[in-house]
Amino acid sequence: MPSRRDAILRHARHYCAVLEAIDAQQADARLAFDALRRLDVELPNVRVTQASLAAGRGDPDFVAISAALPDAGAYVLSLRQAPQERERWLDDALIAARRRRDLPLQISHMLNLGLCRLDQGDLRGAAVRFRKALAWARDDGRRIDEAKAFGNLGSVMAQLGNPESALALHRRALRIDRAEKDRTGEAADLGNIGNVHARLGDFRRAIAYHWRALAIVTPLGRPRERSASLGAIGAAYRSLGKTALAVKFLAASLDIARDIADRHGEMECLVNLGNAEIDAAHYEAGQARYEEALELARFLGNRAGQANALGNLGLHCYSRGDLPQALSKLTDCLELHKASGNRHGCAITLFNRALVLHDLGDAASALAQARLALRRLRRLRSSDADAVSAQLREWRRRAPVP
Repeated sequence: MPSRRDAILRHARHYCAVLEAIDAQQADARLAFDALRRLDVELPNVRVTQASLAAGRGDPDFVAISAALPDAGAYVLSLRQAPQERERWLDDALIAARRRRDLPLQISHMLNLGLCRLDQGDLRGAAVRFRKALAWARDDGRRIDEAKAFGNLGSVMAQLGNPESALALHRRALRIDRAEKDRTGEAADLGNIGNVHARLGDFRRAIAYHWRALAIVTPLGRPRERSASLGAIGAAYRSLGKTALAVKFLAASLDIARDIADRHGEMECLVNLGNAEIDAAHYEAGQARYEEALELARFLGNRAGQANALGNLGLHCYSRGDLPQALSKLTDCLELHKASGNRHGCAITLFNRALVLHDLGDAASALAQARLALRRLRRLRSSDADAVSAQLREWRRRAPVP
């Protein structure tokens, strides 16, 4: 009769192979959704296996499988696990990979740990992990991992309000991925460049990049990436005032995110769909979308997602004349942006709070916050500075300030 140790190792090797097989099915569009259904059945057993491996850290065979387990199903696990659970698994795996001096696995785990931090809104923590992974990838000559690190750092820089740095990093990633013929990486880079152009207010260019990304990921059978591309196109159309088109693309994105239980994608899509519903004067539907997104963000522990939902709820309350609720939600939003280091989010929220304070009759505080927001947006070279400047001029015209 096999010992308990042998039984654990047999099960661990089996579930590593299961995760690898499920992850591989994602490369075929016809099998992608079946793969995720299979994962839903197997994940409870994988969780038991991971806990058993973590408890046996002194055993070299346990360490070897523990180091490899999260990487075996990296893509599909990221669709199903909350970032906190995934981070615990990756921390255990990183320790095991260090014991084995397995640098490729250390790089992979560090990149994924950075993504866990990013999913939770910890931009600085994410940047630290991506930079470590970048240094290791360069030392080991691992070009595709180097591209991933550049791309992930670019996403952090964009959220921190450094669009020029973000574009430079994404373009470096794109050059590497094209040289290495990594089509999935190329699609991610194109989407990331599109996201930065959207932040800069160039929505037509953003749409063009996202269409190029969509054309790559659709035949590859990557539902999460397809959902993200459709959502980004919808958000850009909404910014161009094409509300009907925006709702069409965002609804398609949301359907895919829900089909594969991509909660982060669902959260982002709900906020964008809420914006489009508000634009279409469907106020109750829009508010419901924001509240759904906020609930999901809290469940996921995602500070950036919470801030985004609260900011939109605050603006909705403001537009409906509920100024105290608007101020409360925008104040909570500001604190979350500060905690995650999102300088652009802080500046925009300061301006939105200024609008509310002005309507509440506190003109002095409103002007002070709007001026601070303007200075910060100009420092970040954000196109949003123009709207803040125009509002300040309007306030001065109505009531000249000495």
